[in-house]
Amino acid sequence: MSNTVYRYTSTAVDPDAVTDSLPPGVALVSLVANPYLYADVTTDNPLADRADLDSVMSDQGWSFVEENPTSPPNVFNSWTVPAWFVDPVSGNDAADGTTSGTPVQHFAEIVKRWGTPTPLLRQDTTVTFLSDQPDFSDPVAISASVVGSTGTFTLRGGLTAQAGASGTFTTVTPRNRATATRWTITDSSKTGAFWTPFVGMLVHDTTADAWFCVTADLGGGSAEITEPMQSAVGNPTPAYAAIANGDAYQVFAPIKVNLVEFAVPTSSGNAPVVEHVWATGPSFGILNAGFSFFSECRIDTLLSPTSSESFLNAANSYLFGVESDGCTVVGGAIVSELSVIWGAESVIDGDCVVLAPALAVEGTLVVGAGYFANALSVPNLGSLGGADGTLIVSGGAIYGTAAFWGPAALGAHVGGDVQYTGSAAAAFLNTGGMTLDGQTTAFSVDLTSGAWTPGVNVTPANLDTAAPAGFGGIAYGVRGTKIRQVA
Repeated sequence: MSNTVYRYTSTAVDPDAVTDSLPPGVALVSLVANPYLYADVTTDNPLADRADLDSVMSDQGWSFVEENPTSPPNVFNSWTVPAWFVDPVSGNDAADGTTSGTPVQHFAEIVKRWGTPTPLLRQDTTVTFLSDQPDFSDPVAISASVVGSTGTFTLRGGLTAQAGASGTFTTVTPRNRATATRWTITDSSKTGAFWTPFVGMLVHDTTADAWFCVTADLGGGSAEITEPMQSAVGNPTPAYAAIANGDAYQVFAPIKVNLVEFAVPTSSGNAPVVEHVWATGPSFGILNAGFSFFSECRIDTLLSPTSSESFLNAANSYLFGVESDGCTVVGGAIVSELSVIWGAESVIDGDCVVLAPALAVEGTLVVGAGYFANALSVPNLGSLGGADGTLIVSGGAIYGTAAFWGPAALGAHVGGDVQYTGSAAAAFLNTGGMTLDGQTTAFSVDLTSGAWTPGVNVTPANLDTAAPAGFGGIAYGVRGTKIRQVA
């Protein structure tokens, strides 16, 4: 038998049935019922890794808890607590931590009471931070598991109203995709660089009940903002919301949490939630996250999936960067890095503002409506050899509009495939132009006669024009790369 001990739990309540439910080659070391069954086991199976054992045990109704446990499961009554509260400023680690009036001071105290960084929770569970973490000394790494038919794990921050950061919009300039015009707001009562301290924070238009982020201070009381939307709390696809001159507003900052990992598997299928959290970290830090939903957050580190099936979702959030493998970003902004890597399909929609200068598409990126400030290559020219990339500009993404817009240039290269739905003139509104295999011209083919015509300018209008004057919905580069209509 192996010297490694693995702890599993089961919702079974009959200890006499445990031996029968353990698969062949797995030996029971200890068994505790508290009130569910916890079995410590070893195995002599020639398993490649623990994931194989997990699969075998899962078939028998067991869920993994931890490897080489250092404490008995009698500490696990804390797993039944549905709400925890942390106040880094005024909390007390001797308090029970289960109400907003009796918070602990450190997240580490909750982990201590769980007895493991990977508790198995059997009900909706929420950890709420009541104030900012002052530094990185108490990192929050959550790898809890939630089992049951309805279980959801929520990490909740809050919103702190910023002093002196309220007023009335005297001028609102709406987004215009055709002219690459972003939403801007002006409060003429504010002077100088009023909005600079609030870049990356949330603004609540209290008149329209709309939420958006500040992305740049334009001076003179004016700022560029992200797409105004209804609240994203509890809603992964919030509706657009119109704002106007004369609307009242208040600026809010999410609560700062040094969140470094958020991987919460759940058997219910409900995505774990992070809401109103400002995820801080050291420069170039990484936030590893699994299947989860970020709502109205600010993430100062690189949001990175824990696996190719993580399916991260972010709505109306201000993101430093996304290493996207199965990630959906709706509204908000991606300001420094966007890397679309191989694996699951990623989606950008809701007129998300992509300011990132480093754009790499080496997987599949679906764009509904999105603003791109910088050039996008499909695939990334700096990637390792052999990388493929697909960009699909589609009205079928989420909101029904296909619009790749902004000042970006779009280039498709060997291994790249650019697809679009509807008309090219509506789908490609970017003012930086389009190239195929590094050229501004491409080949068109007349499908009736079979004749090829070289030197046709790669423009949305020509994509919509029948061959030979245009492309009739498909353009071929000199190395066979294509831009093509798919519906």
